[in-house]
Amino acid sequence: MFVLAWLALFLAACVNGQYFSEGWAPGQPVPSAEPEPVLQSSGYVSQKPREQAQGPGQGILGSLTGLLEKAGINVTDKLTAASGPLWDPRIPLITDNNYEELVVQEEMSEEEAAERVWFIVISVTSGQSEGLSKYADEAFDTAFNETLIAGDLPHVRWGRIDYLNVTGITTRWNVWTAPLFVILSDRGYTLRFYSPRTLRPHAPTLRTYLLTHAYLSTPPWSSPFAPGGPRAWVLDWIARVLTVVYAYLVRVPRWLMMLGTGISGSLILQLFHRGQGQGQGERRTPSQAQRRAVEEKSKEGESKAEAQAVSTSAAPQSPVTPGKKGKARKAGKN
Repeated sequence: MFVLAWLALFLAACVNGQYFSEGWAPGQPVPSAEPEPVLQSSGYVSQKPREQAQGPGQGILGSLTGLLEKAGINVTDKLTAASGPLWDPRIPLITDNNYEELVVQEEMSEEEAAERVWFIVISVTSGQSEGLSKYADEAFDTAFNETLIAGDLPHVRWGRIDYLNVTGITTRWNVWTAPLFVILSDRGYTLRFYSPRTLRPHAPTLRTYLLTHAYLSTPPWSSPFAPGGPRAWVLDWIARVLTVVYAYLVRVPRWLMMLGTGISGSLILQLFHRGQGQGQGERRTPSQAQRRAVEEKSKEGESKAEAQAVSTSAAPQSPVTPGKKGKARKAGKN
């Protein structure tokens, strides 16, 4: 029994001894120790490599972006909108330089010229990214896209005018506000203007207005200053002058323009109030005037009292004449 126990122990030792290595042989690579696994919690992920890759500047920007997103401001959408095109590039941009070639001198047949209609929007979206002007631009672009898909307005051409960068056209048309819709025909001699209150900036509404020719019920601009009118040369001359002035003002930096405007305004105010500064010292408030009047009245009263006292002291005393009773008494004594 004792021998069997020792035999069992010997066999067990032989079986467990199989983990020993056979040794290193020449030509074999030197075994390297495997790195010990690092125990981490499944719910935590280290952020150090990401922060090191971002750097300190990007980390601050990321924190600021997250803060703005919590406040309801999507910075990514704002940057994408700013970097993208401002308007639909398929709609031609009408300027002072290409208006004559694009609209007035457009090459087409007489039948096409009789049916040609330009639908133009005048906006200030380039300087103001929000507001009614942007809403009008979006409705205009949507109506243009739907018209291209439907293909039901072949005689209508679409155009856009940037009010802030166009001076000659808007001055000749006597346009001093934006946004505005313009329906142009007869190569620019027939104009109809619509504000957003008159023509709703809604894509289906704009398309229906053009499809039904509802604009024909609106009388065109027929002022003497309108294109072809007897006094159209006045606005044309003003447009030329303002175009030259604008060409020079654009080259002036904004800070210098603001400084010059402030200095000129101050000089004009000083010029207007120059005569008022001389008599400013003589002016008195109503309370001071009343006080001065009371003092003058009191002085006049004192002077009158002194004059009366002097007159009474300087006048001679008249002798007292006895009356009838005094004369009778004197006669009785005698």
